[in-house]
Amino acid sequence: MMPYTAKFNFMKLLGIIMMIVPMYVMFTSTDKYVWWFSLEINMIGFIFVMGDMDRESTFFSAIMYFIYQAMFGLIMIWMFMYCDETNDYENMGTLLILILVSKMGMFPAHFMVPVVVEGMSWLGCVFFFSLQKVMPLFMLTTLKWTCINHYLVINMLWGLILMLHQISLRKFLYFSSMVHMGWLYAAMEIGMIYWMVYLAAYMLSLLIFLFWQNLDSIDQFKYSSLTENIKQIISMINMSGLPPFIGFLAKFFILVKASCSGVFIVLALMLMISVFSAYVYLTYVLIIYFLKREKFNKTYFSFNLGKSFILILLSFSTFMLFLMIF
Repeated sequence: MMPYTAKFNFMKLLGIIMMIVPMYVMFTSTDKYVWWFSLEINMIGFIFVMGDMDRESTFFSAIMYFIYQAMFGLIMIWMFMYCDETNDYENMGTLLILILVSKMGMFPAHFMVPVVVEGMSWLGCVFFFSLQKVMPLFMLTTLKWTCINHYLVINMLWGLILMLHQISLRKFLYFSSMVHMGWLYAAMEIGMIYWMVYLAAYMLSLLIFLFWQNLDSIDQFKYSSLTENIKQIISMINMSGLPPFIGFLAKFFILVKASCSGVFIVLALMLMISVFSAYVYLTYVLIIYFLKREKFNKTYFSFNLGKSFILILLSFSTFMLFLMIF
C-alpha cells in the first residue's frame, strides 16, 4: 500500500494559518473575549484541513465537529457575559473547565469524538490529536484548578482503558492522545519551551505514523509487505514512547523537571499509565507480526486485550494500595 500523501491546496494552507495565528494572539493577550474569538477562528481553520469535503464521511464529520464546538463556544461567551454582569467568577469556574475539556474532546465529553475522527483525513487527525489541544490547555493552566491533577490522571486512565478494544486506528490514536494530554499539560505548567518540545515530539511521531502507513484498521496490516510492516512496527514503537525514541526523551525531560515540584504521586501515576499505554502499543506490534502468519481473529484480539485490562486494573489497584499504606 502506498504511503499517505498530503494534498495541500490553498484552502488547507489558509486553514493552517487560521489555526496558528489565533494561538499567537491568545498567548499574547489577557482578555477573555480575545481568547474566545481566537478559539472560534481556530475551529473554522481546522475545518478546512479536516479532509476532502467531497467525501460524505468527511463532510458529516465537519458538520458534527462544528455543531459541538459552536455549542460549547456559545455557552462560553454567555458565561463570560454573565460573569461580567454579576461578578460571579468563582462559581462559574467549574463550568468553564467543563467547556474547555469538552472542546478538547477529553473525558467526560470523549464519547462525541470517535464519530468525528472516523471521517477525518490522517492529516486532520494529526492536527486534532495535537495542535487543537494547545489553546484549551493553555486556558486551563490559567485557572489554577486545585483538582486538575486528579482530573488528568482520570482522563489518562480512561484513555488507556478505551485503547484496549480498538480495531480502528483513528480511534486508537485518539484515545492515545488522551494519555498524551496529561504530559502536555504538565509540560505547560513547567514552561513554554517544555510544552513546545513535547508537542513537536508528539506531532513528529504522528507524522511518521502518517507517512509510513495509510490504513484504517488493524486487520489491514496483513495486506502490507514485509518492508511496510517493519516501518509500521517502528512507528508504533515510536508512538509508544519507549526508549530510545523521541517520545521517550520528551517524557523524560518533563519527568526530571516536574519531579522538583514535589508532585511525586501524580507523576508516578502518569508514568504508570504511560507504561501500560506502551504495553498496549506493543500488543499491536505483536498483532502486526502474527497477522502475516495467521488469519486475523477479532474474537481472539478482544479476549487478549480483555485480559490486559484485568492486568492493568489489578496493577493500578495494587499501586494505589501501596500509596495508601506508605
